[in-house]
Amino acid sequence: MRRLTRYAILGLGVGACLLIAGVYLFIYETVSANPRVVGHVEDSEKLARADGLDIKDGYAFIVGGNHFTVVDISNPAAPFIAWSMTDDQGRLDKAYGIDISGNYAYLAVGYSGESDRLTVVDISHPTQPRIVSSLADHANLDGALHIAVSGGYAYVSTPNSNGVSVVDVSNPAKPAVVGSVHDDIRLYAADGIWAQGRYVFVVSHHMSGPGVDYFSAIDVSDPKNPVLLDSIGESYFRGGDQMYIIGNYAYVPGNSNNEPSSGHSLSIVDVSNPNGLKVVGHVTDSELIGSSCYVVAAGKLAYLTSSDNKRLTVVDVSDPTSPRVIDSVQDKKYLPGPLYVQVSGKYAYVTSSGVFTIINIDGIGSAPAAFLGRPLSAGNSA
Repeated sequence: MRRLTRYAILGLGVGACLLIAGVYLFIYETVSANPRVVGHVEDSEKLARADGLDIKDGYAFIVGGNHFTVVDISNPAAPFIAWSMTDDQGRLDKAYGIDISGNYAYLAVGYSGESDRLTVVDISHPTQPRIVSSLADHANLDGALHIAVSGGYAYVSTPNSNGVSVVDVSNPAKPAVVGSVHDDIRLYAADGIWAQGRYVFVVSHHMSGPGVDYFSAIDVSDPKNPVLLDSIGESYFRGGDQMYIIGNYAYVPGNSNNEPSSGHSLSIVDVSNPNGLKVVGHVTDSELIGSSCYVVAAGKLAYLTSSDNKRLTVVDVSDPTSPRVIDSVQDKKYLPGPLYVQVSGKYAYVTSSGVFTIINIDGIGSAPAAFLGRPLSAGNSA
């Protein structure tokens, strides 16, 4: 909650308009559509370091630490942990990335650990998942971080070797590395990854010192011989994590205190020509997008987590050349350090360490204007 005093506040919502001046007005930091926390689950063990998240058929699948946890989200107001498991063989040790394809969850296992694995979990029975295979390969899966599955192959970012590995998962019981690509500059500490058609896109991840990170395209039409194509180096990309791509546009978060003018940001990259990538839009806001690592896009909106500021922030990307923040919800209890975000229907699902939170986002962007949760100058309405 924020107390706003002696300002004119204009709240525009669907079918509602209110003007109050010179009084105390308490506002949960949202706008027209009133996004709000509607449900949550807390568990300091099973949701510890809850980094990876995917949604399927009324369940949220979460990986982090040494746990694979399934949350029943069929009732958004009352989610509950339906299953959680660990593994004494190291197959879930420091699991970080997750991507679901069909009845299987594919996990990148190796962040800050020594597992260096790709683990496959059968989720055909969500309340009784089981590990069906786990490929350990220190040489090709060193520091396995994020994963994207497409067309029978899993693409894994391997930051410790500055590269991306290609794993044949056509038989989930017998995954096999078939190719890789490395570059000590453009794929340095390779992080967020996305597969689309015959291309894979990846961001590098420097966290200290000034400079740039890279957004790169890789041709994987021959999975055994992936080829690094174009790359863009920008300070805007510094410290970002998982990107999101819809159609011709990639949404790339930035998170770096070393670049105060650009490091708390969302950039939009035109990927229609993987040999000629270009940044077409950018928005920066240290308060509402500060420490943003993860982004998901749905329709004309992008949703970003801001871990330091304990926020979920909404950006209008209907015009890719001019993205603008239109909404933000802050909750120090249920968004204590938001990490991953996914959107399905009218809800956003957010992981924090020890907390899984569901936020109603129905109607956001439908109003003609939006209040950003800040004091407005006297006499101004937007």
